[in-house]
Amino acid sequence: VFSYALVYNSDMNTTTAKKLGEVLAFATVGNETIESHEALFRENLGIEMTAHIIEMNDIHAKNITHLADEAGTKEDVLHSKEAVADKLRAMRDIYIGEEKSRDTLFEWLTFSEGAAYGHWSLVKGMAEAQDDLSEQADESLLELAEDATSFHFELLNHIARELEEEGQDTH
Repeated sequence: VFSYALVYNSDMNTTTAKKLGEVLAFATVGNETIESHEALFRENLGIEMTAHIIEMNDIHAKNITHLADEAGTKEDVLHSKEAVADKLRAMRDIYIGEEKSRDTLFEWLTFSEGAAYGHWSLVKGMAEAQDDLSEQADESLLELAEDATSFHFELLNHIARELEEEGQDTH
């Protein structure tokens, strides 16, 4: 379990709050997707990996929410989260639909995990350039962003390997 010393001042800019809301949406919808397709996840990724994904999404969400509370930007973060989560849910539901297959699920995950990785990379860059937070807060936000980019990148690569193996099994 990761712990971040989140000591933020109240000057977090709106852009940072918005982007944190966006990555919070990926964690939220990621776990909702697992909950609604739990058997498929467990069957294809295993119980341990499925639990690890849920845990990491929960850790990131908890730290983002704490950051927003401390910075006094919770309303902005949650507004952004809901707007993006609604879009992600709609895209997921259109893509996966009623089909409960391994390849459809994994194809969706390459999209969502790739996008999560991209959004977290942006947050990482913002954390590296922050000048509106305390030095300790800059380091904590950067540590969180580094952890999240690493997690989503590794998960994306794992899913891509699974899809490659699936493609090899079709011949």
